[in-house]
Amino acid sequence: MAPSQRSQRPPRTQYATTNARIVEAAGQGNLEHFIAVVDQHLPAMNLVNLATAVHRLAKVAAACGQPASASGLPRHAVVCKLQEELQARLEGATHREAHAQSLSNVAWGLATLHLAPEGLWRLIATLSVRSAANFKPFELAMLMWAFAKVSCDCKVPVAVVKPVFEAFACHVAGATERFSFRSLATISWAFATARQHDARLFVVLAAGMRASVAEANPQELANSAWAFATAKVHDPGLFTRLADAAHPRLDQFKAQEVSNILWAFASNKFFHKEFYLRVAATVGRMEGLRFQHLTTVICAFAGMCPRQPMARSAILGVLPRLAARLDEASARPQEVCVALLSVAKFFNRGDAAKRVPAEVGAFFAGAVAWLSVRAGGLSVQSLCNIVCAQAMVCAPGGEGLLRVAQGEVSERLHDLESAAMWPLLRAFSMCAEPEWPDAGGVVQALAGRLAERVLVCSDRELQALAADSPMDAWSSREDLREFFLSVAVSKGAESPESSDVPQAQPHASYGAEAGSADCRTTSGARFEQPSWCVGDTAQAFMLLGQPDFSPAPVRSDIDGQTVAAPCHNQAGGVACAPIGEGYAVFHVVGAFCDMSGRPLVPPAPLAPSSSPPASGPPTPALAAGAAGKCKPDGQWRCSVKNSFIHVEPFEDASTVDSDGDSSTATPRRALSAPGSCAASPRGPRGLRA
Repeated sequence: MAPSQRSQRPPRTQYATTNARIVEAAGQGNLEHFIAVVDQHLPAMNLVNLATAVHRLAKVAAACGQPASASGLPRHAVVCKLQEELQARLEGATHREAHAQSLSNVAWGLATLHLAPEGLWRLIATLSVRSAANFKPFELAMLMWAFAKVSCDCKVPVAVVKPVFEAFACHVAGATERFSFRSLATISWAFATARQHDARLFVVLAAGMRASVAEANPQELANSAWAFATAKVHDPGLFTRLADAAHPRLDQFKAQEVSNILWAFASNKFFHKEFYLRVAATVGRMEGLRFQHLTTVICAFAGMCPRQPMARSAILGVLPRLAARLDEASARPQEVCVALLSVAKFFNRGDAAKRVPAEVGAFFAGAVAWLSVRAGGLSVQSLCNIVCAQAMVCAPGGEGLLRVAQGEVSERLHDLESAAMWPLLRAFSMCAEPEWPDAGGVVQALAGRLAERVLVCSDRELQALAADSPMDAWSSREDLREFFLSVAVSKGAESPESSDVPQAQPHASYGAEAGSADCRTTSGARFEQPSWCVGDTAQAFMLLGQPDFSPAPVRSDIDGQTVAAPCHNQAGGVACAPIGEGYAVFHVVGAFCDMSGRPLVPPAPLAPSSSPPASGPPTPALAAGAAGKCKPDGQWRCSVKNSFIHVEPFEDASTVDSDGDSSTATPRRALSAPGSCAASPRGPRGLRA
């Protein structure tokens, strides 16, 4: 609108009449009619009218079932003119004209309609920060929700969003008693979604929410739990109140809400017996569970309720539905691989004679066919997951998972980075050779390739390799190369022609850079083979690269069983640490261990493999580089926790769960957040299976 037109403003009564007509048109529920009314009155609207028009437009569009992102609404001529007029009005608005309610309504409407012009949002942010003290609790919550939504869905820059969250964090923290549970839940969701994680604010929010949790509805309960888990704020008192309020009303929860709250509790290692019992009893008949929801149910019960009958019932109840939904468009390879590993962790008992349930075998067999045509899109993490899953349960029909992973390793061998080959090497080392003889060939090829690279790779690549390997425990590159070569030779000697994976050949660039370094293939090379105090070379991979663990002081009583949570000890606090603070101590463990997670206590160890030991005595440099001083022999066990292979001291079967998945375990890696499958953050050293 031209400046001359703005100077001739209609009387105040006309603004009120315009607002009434906008509201009346919205009440008819006809989107086209509403847009026509807005177009008719647009030239004579003030800021309040414009805010009402945007707010009601979003409501009418939602009521008509026309999501803005899927329709042409954002590109509609009238909607574009409405945005232009809003920006012009806000640019010239005084502090008195830019009412908090109008700013909140405009922000909510634009976010709901997926309208994200950066200039307009920057104006809203500036005016909102200036008027922060004038917002009512509900208006503030809606404003925070809007900024979180556009920062996530519409990619409004962080520079625009961050000042708003910083300003309102201080405002909320000093007045939580004024806010209802709904407003506090919305604010916590907004801060978590926008990744503006202010731990001090979440502590204050938790205190306010604990006092008013009784007034929350299912969506608010689920969103609150999800927000605190996403922000990595652990408040057992709040989570207990949320679980107490949720489990009697679980029938009122939607599938997404059940999935969110389960994910939140599992991510925070929070166990509430009544809540999990209620979920186990109702999840089998719950409607609307999509593939991701079913995966979350399996991961949560497998991680939080190991060996418990209710978890077995819940997992077996949803597995057939999960297998039937493999062809859903929403099913993603990463989720399938995570589900396979979670099922394997739960049903892994270490008893080869014990058959896995038929539901498990059917799911593994279905996953083989589904993943076979999608193998090219699997990440290294997912390949490790499926190899470890099949190695742990040996599910009938699941052998194809190993063939899928073997084929991908063969295809990618010369393109894989060193840091990616190491977890694959250790994953295939879990496979028992009688059941899968080709695993030795894969290990041989990967070890040979790593041996080629270790002398000539850049420092940056070497650091990447060290992040998931025992690199920092070795005294030199030559020692590490000797280790990889000995592995390749030992596997080649056991089954020289058993693998379909081609023998690793060095790139020309490696030979040129290495100069006099021996970069030949490992076949035929003769090296003194190291001896690990374990049954075979496969166990050496798992034992050598693991940090030292000890039982945590925190305990929790679950079904009458006291369970201790393992915690990670850093080298800085260990006298014999060969390296500086911040790195895990690696030891050559003098103990036997099998992949079932069962402790095998000396002096009567049980050999984990029927094949004879494949290694000879170690060289002094190799042994010294690996551990400095070997830790005295003791009682140790291997287990898989949260997709990591762990080695830890075994103290007493009554205090440490033999599945290795303590219900109070310190979280190493969060599950995939609801609605996404983002890559998980790096956990402690060990195989990320």
